[in-house]
Amino acid sequence: MKKIKILIAHPGKQHSIQFAEAVNISKFDMTYITTVYDSKKSILMRLVKLFSSSKNKQRANARKSNILKDGQVKTFYSFIGLIRIFLAHYDKSLVFFHKATVFLSKLFGEKVAEYAIDNNVDVVVSYDTFSGDLFKKLSKNNQKIIKVMDASAANLAYQKQIFEKDMELTPEYADKLLSEVSYTMEDKRNKLYIDEAKDADYIIVASEFSKRSYVSVGVSPDKIFVCPYAIDIAKFEYKKVRNRKNKEIVFTFLGGTKQSKGLSYMLDAFQKLPRGKARLNIVGFDNLSLDLKNKYTNEIHYLGLKLHSEIPEILQNSDVVLFPSLSDGFGFAAAEGMATGCPVIASDNSGICDLITDEVNGFIVKTQSTDELYNKMMWFIDNQDKIFDMGLAARKSIESLTREKYNDNINYILSKIIKETMGEE
Repeated sequence: MKKIKILIAHPGKQHSIQFAEAVNISKFDMTYITTVYDSKKSILMRLVKLFSSSKNKQRANARKSNILKDGQVKTFYSFIGLIRIFLAHYDKSLVFFHKATVFLSKLFGEKVAEYAIDNNVDVVVSYDTFSGDLFKKLSKNNQKIIKVMDASAANLAYQKQIFEKDMELTPEYADKLLSEVSYTMEDKRNKLYIDEAKDADYIIVASEFSKRSYVSVGVSPDKIFVCPYAIDIAKFEYKKVRNRKNKEIVFTFLGGTKQSKGLSYMLDAFQKLPRGKARLNIVGFDNLSLDLKNKYTNEIHYLGLKLHSEIPEILQNSDVVLFPSLSDGFGFAAAEGMATGCPVIASDNSGICDLITDEVNGFIVKTQSTDELYNKMMWFIDNQDKIFDMGLAARKSIESLTREKYNDNINYILSKIIKETMGEE
């Protein structure tokens, strides 16, 4: 019996490599297609690393798999993909980055569709915001290929409603938020992403929050599978100590100064805390104006951009991770905080809520609520003796998100899809 052919395609990266690695090659014939990949034969990547800074070399080294064989990986439009990566890091306005993304998505999607048709692929797995042109071409030319969209985020049309509400609630931050999410606010583009979701035969999401967002735009819940991501817990050593009392609480926020991550609500809540009882670390790109910064007089440390390899040490020296995001399909930053033994305060619009139980390993607060954030931050100040046990429970929650479990879930979902559609085990 021939193996089912599965093609996984992403013009960027996200978690697509992990998905490709998860596929059981004893059962499926898997091909992974991207734009930029650090294979042994890639002259382009050798040149990139030759002229790159140490940080960019680390990023380049991450664009490969130690599990996939080079023969399983194909690259299309590598030079355009590289330009898009460059713009992602250096185009602060993101205007040219988004234009490059749209241009690349169309070229890449159509070429992947041609490859899938020419090679008699059975299942194509693509990614949210990159699947529209691919799915349309497949539907037009080959009705038999099963179209699966792996969605890393909530549907953009659903997010648009959240962001519009936020601009009304926080007019002082409205322009800042718009600059961060302008791509999400275009009605024409949102219609494309609703159509993209509806064109998929099945959708895989990382959380119940993301599932709700797709159901809200008309996707049948029967088409949606929830599969949380895996966390490499070995990268996050557990070093927390129990005996602490009346110490300054260290809250850490890994969202930079992005309003889309709930910045204003967190800053306003932190400002209400009694002085000397807590400090706040903000990690990530910092473009908050001095006028706004000067509003907040409590102890706030803007640590700026950090390599991912530097994050574990910051989290080791933190007590509680704040994750008040306006919309987040999973919440890797929160999960990594939990992996180091930090309880988390998360908004109910974040996927990490699936793992949080109030007063056990963190708290869930209403999105866009300064008061609820303040109350839970004060709770930790008043209940320092509970932080250790809650952090330990947080760590144990993340220990369940193993690569083995993720791999099993992915193969179960693929097998179920194939059985339902093709009648094969």
